[in-house]
Amino acid sequence: ASVKAFPTFTPVTAFARTSCKATSSSTLEFLHSDPRHVRVCVNDLVAFEYIDENHQWQWGLATVAASPAPRHVQLLLWRHDAASLPDPQSAGSGLVSTEERERVMARLEQLPQRRARVNEKMEAIHKAIATKQAAYVVSRRRIENAASAAERALVEACTRIHEVEARDWRETRCYRNPPEIVVLVMEAVLTVIGEKCVSWAQIQSVIRSPEFVRTVELFDPAKMSAATKEKIQSKYLSNPRFTYGDAMNGSQALGYLQQWVVAQMDAANATEELAEYDMQHLNDRFAIARMEEQIDAFRQTLREYADEEERLHAVLEGRSMQVNKEEDGDNDAQKSFGAEDRGTLRGTNVVWTLTEDTIVTLRSAILCNYDRPDSTIVRLTAGQVQELEDALKKRESGWKDEQRADAARRALQNALEELRGEHGRKLKRLQELESSSHATQQELGERRRELEKLNQVITEGGLSLHTPWPSSTSTPSHATPRRLRPNALQLPVFGPAADSAVLSRDGVEEEFAEKIADLENRLKRALHENPTAAQVQLLEDDLWAVQEELRHTKEELDNFRTANAPNYYTSSALRMEKESTPEAQLAAAQRQIEELEAALEEALEHGRQPQGQPLKAQEKSNGRDGYGEMQGRIQRLNEELQRQRRDTEGIAERLNEELHAHKETRQKLADKECELKVLWDRQCEADREKESTRAALQETERELEKLRGHLREQKEELHAARPKEYRWESEAKAPRGRRSLQLHEILGRLMDEAGRQSLEAKSTEMVLDEVRVLLGKGLTAY
Repeated sequence: ASVKAFPTFTPVTAFARTSCKATSSSTLEFLHSDPRHVRVCVNDLVAFEYIDENHQWQWGLATVAASPAPRHVQLLLWRHDAASLPDPQSAGSGLVSTEERERVMARLEQLPQRRARVNEKMEAIHKAIATKQAAYVVSRRRIENAASAAERALVEACTRIHEVEARDWRETRCYRNPPEIVVLVMEAVLTVIGEKCVSWAQIQSVIRSPEFVRTVELFDPAKMSAATKEKIQSKYLSNPRFTYGDAMNGSQALGYLQQWVVAQMDAANATEELAEYDMQHLNDRFAIARMEEQIDAFRQTLREYADEEERLHAVLEGRSMQVNKEEDGDNDAQKSFGAEDRGTLRGTNVVWTLTEDTIVTLRSAILCNYDRPDSTIVRLTAGQVQELEDALKKRESGWKDEQRADAARRALQNALEELRGEHGRKLKRLQELESSSHATQQELGERRRELEKLNQVITEGGLSLHTPWPSSTSTPSHATPRRLRPNALQLPVFGPAADSAVLSRDGVEEEFAEKIADLENRLKRALHENPTAAQVQLLEDDLWAVQEELRHTKEELDNFRTANAPNYYTSSALRMEKESTPEAQLAAAQRQIEELEAALEEALEHGRQPQGQPLKAQEKSNGRDGYGEMQGRIQRLNEELQRQRRDTEGIAERLNEELHAHKETRQKLADKECELKVLWDRQCEADREKESTRAALQETERELEKLRGHLREQKEELHAARPKEYRWESEAKAPRGRRSLQLHEILGRLMDEAGRQSLEAKSTEMVLDEVRVLLGKGLTAY
């Protein structure tokens, strides 16, 4: 074939001049100083890289036509022929038969299709993995931000509760008949901390504790169980009355407590949601790992296709694969290339021909510059091939560093996600243990209070567990260990009724005196030996405790009234209030008891009057009338004794029932102690499990910190490797500095020549226009 001289591209040169005028000098200096960009000039022969329609890396030759933008370059493509020139190293190899060539060509036509199908599958899997990872990052960041916001809201609510004044707390505690919103908010607060209260009196007993505010401030939302959160959500948060505005109408403390309840629920739900999301993503990690294994298998298939394609091209070109392998063993540069890269360098021994096809690509895609070619048909020399391999090796070194860094980053990211999933599982287990421990502690406290109350009742009652008396009319021989109060109400127990036989007139006086004396003796013994006195004493102690509570409440109410409205109550209102107090009612009841006791003493004194001389004198003076009156009194006393006997029998029966109930109470107390022991064992086991879980969490945190440090080291190594790459490229391009200046001078002359030719073209065009006008006039005249 005839060798043509390299043509001059005048239009392209003019376009290059226009583009260079639009490009600032500072941008050109930046591109020339960047080692990733090869210095090029118009009409230079360059090797560049690109991605074909099968998503495979390829390289080719092209001539620089223009620089339309700072980072763009327009190229005229070169095409290589299917048949290569004879290779001196393979001159002795045999020719390929026609059938073998057809078989190889058919196989070469099938390989791109198969490679395209594999690439489509890989791309679909890559999209699925990228979608899953992006969704995980976005969702976790959203959930993590929500958890952080909930924690900040909880801290703010606790700070506000700490700043509530004592006057506001006192106002809430002193309600006798509180509004509905007060009861609603306080029930929600006590439900959160685990207190079980069903009445306002029980709520008051809890909020009056000096540790109530501190308990609310230091409460951990992880201690709430699932049942507690469900109850709070359904009973309180879903209630339209449970709002911050309604709570603030009650008092400032109620408003802050309502915010605290909402913040506790938000923090608990956000932490639980984050832990569950990490656990769910841990399960998704296994699916992503399987998809990555599929991608590795597809990549292995693509490498096999590339090796097969390289082998088939070697067959067509008459090359020996064993010789290439020996060359690869001798050439260290070839060892660094992957299977795909070695397959695509097959065009180094073919003939390249200039075409009119143009493309626009990035400057960074240019691998090396071979200067201006001597003809339109070229074949790369060994030095040019080595320069191309060196350029690929430099770029591959940075790519390998990036691949290693990316692999390390992905490994650390996978480890981090696995640790997050394990941390979420352990955190959820820890929350369950915390809630169970809190519930157990609350139950232990409640059982302990019940036990203390029962022990107090047994200790203060002074009752011993023994068989009740067989006879309802017998009097017990033991006395109560406690001294009765002077005003305590005593229930007298009388003995059996006297004989109801008819008394003779002579023995009436003696019989009556004996009955009175026996009645007085029995009454005295009953006042000191009545077993129901202990129960009466306990009732009086309970009444005294209630009086103390009422007195404390009255003092707080009086202080509140004095501080807020000192002149509000009048004297009549105060008098009515004092008369309605329990102290006044108790004093009135005691006065009534004293009146009844005085009436009883008077009746007894009146009954003693017939015993001495006054009765005899009256009988002697009145005769038969005195005897009838005495008989009537005796009859009334007998009736009174019968009534007292019935009362005594009823009291004895009630006492026996109380003693049996006391036995059952002791049995229940023993059962409660067994339950408390079991609960304590469970609490100890839960504490041990909680400590082990915390230790495991700390170990996980330490491993996570090590992985983060390793990731930082990998990033630092990657950043440190990049300047070395830039320095190598700058050192390789230093010998071309002088040639670049010359090329710039040539480019200036070419641009001037292009301008001159453009002016000549314009002048020629004007002459042609004048000629056309003259020809038109001549034709018109003709």
